[in-house]
Amino acid sequence: MNVSMKHIYFSILTLIFFSCTNPMFKKENKPMHYGKNSFINPYLDHKIEKGITDVFKMHFDDERIEWEGNYDKVPFNVADSSVINIPDSNLKVTWIGNSSFLVQKNGINILTDPVFSHRASPVSFAGPERVHPPGINKEHLPAIDIVLISHDHYDHLDINFVKWINNRTKWIVPLGLKAFFLDLDIFDENIIELDWYGNYESENINVTATPTQHFSGRKPWGRNKTLWCSYAVIIDDIMFWFGGDTGYNDVQFREIGEKFKSFDLALIPIGAYKPRWFMKDMHVNPEEAVLIHKEINSKFSIAGHWGTFKLSSEGIDEPVRDLKSAKIRHGLVDEEFIHIGIGETKTLK
Repeated sequence: MNVSMKHIYFSILTLIFFSCTNPMFKKENKPMHYGKNSFINPYLDHKIEKGITDVFKMHFDDERIEWEGNYDKVPFNVADSSVINIPDSNLKVTWIGNSSFLVQKNGINILTDPVFSHRASPVSFAGPERVHPPGINKEHLPAIDIVLISHDHYDHLDINFVKWINNRTKWIVPLGLKAFFLDLDIFDENIIELDWYGNYESENINVTATPTQHFSGRKPWGRNKTLWCSYAVIIDDIMFWFGGDTGYNDVQFREIGEKFKSFDLALIPIGAYKPRWFMKDMHVNPEEAVLIHKEINSKFSIAGHWGTFKLSSEGIDEPVRDLKSAKIRHGLVDEEFIHIGIGETKTLK
């Protein structure tokens, strides 16, 4: 890669990590986790602030492990359309890649943080590229009832997909992010904007936004003008939790576990955690992912946010290897918290 292309690449990475939209709140109605003029993480004693120098330092890290030549360490198959397009009374989960999952039960179809573009980037010519195609071609998706968006970063919110599916679904988004969708001509009635512990209910579906520790923004300035969250979702008689993207603290996940008692399934991020001096506040490592699994009282968890876009220094399959070690240390049965391949469908009976 020549010097000019490196500058373009790292500029795009900076855009992915740092960004903004317009402020949404007046003083009289701002929520508790809204600071002077932006959202805050209530259990961090500092802001998640990394500058361009930190980004360059992170991407020239001496311990950075390249992924090229190791893509086969992330299992990949195109999802079986006969499985994902036939309603089933069992809960089915298909990994599309990164934090994108298709969750299905009784003909209800929910997408989490759907990203189908080749790059997690504001431009098509630079920025992190997928190591495999999405596990489902978007044209082969079943009719989607709800899309859950955890926050506005490029590897979680794909503007091209929003434009493509448009008003053929309901969008559930964190506080402050509704304006982004309105600007893309999504109808107001199709956007449900939730604060932490805000709730949306329709026939057979109940969604509650739950806290995480992260940050937001799609530009290098004025970030944290929109919220970040996870979701607790009830479909008929089962409940699952989608973790989105988060760092760890010892308060919020225990609180979620206490409030919801237990989850039949959790989709928990495990990747993009090295180097720790850069990533710790915003991305859990596999050890912390296991703590979240235990603290929210998940009966069964599937790993997400790994093996798709190279956003950090660890090896392509290092998250799942570290997850295996963490499960042993914490006494988890191996099948209690698993990883699946891109395009693989797991059925919970």
